[in-house]
Amino acid sequence: MARKTALSEARLTASICKESFEDFVRSFWCEVPGAGTLIWNWHLSTLCQELQDVAERVFRNEPKKHDCVFNVSPGSSKSSVCSILYPAWIWTRMPHARILTASHTDLLVLD
Repeated sequence: MARKTALSEARLTASICKESFEDFVRSFWCEVPGAGTLIWNWHLSTLCQELQDVAERVFRNEPKKHDCVFNVSPGSSKSSVCSILYPAWIWTRMPHARILTASHTDLLVLD
């Protein structure tokens, strides 16, 4: 019975995380190399919602409304959310997606 409960819990978590990028970030933060402890703040909710809105339009094959630029202080988890967790979340919904990312330094890329 315990195995069946664990399987149901895993399916429920997977379902929630597929539908919500914020829940995905909260659930899988511990998998980001060197990310440390997640300290949630309002800006992360806003960042996740904006990124999810962009992705949902892509999933529906709709044109973009606007470009996104996120101006937040260094150390605000922008790179971890945008460059590591966002592509992973997109691939859970659209496995054939191709994602192009860039960085101003090779140190970020090597992580």
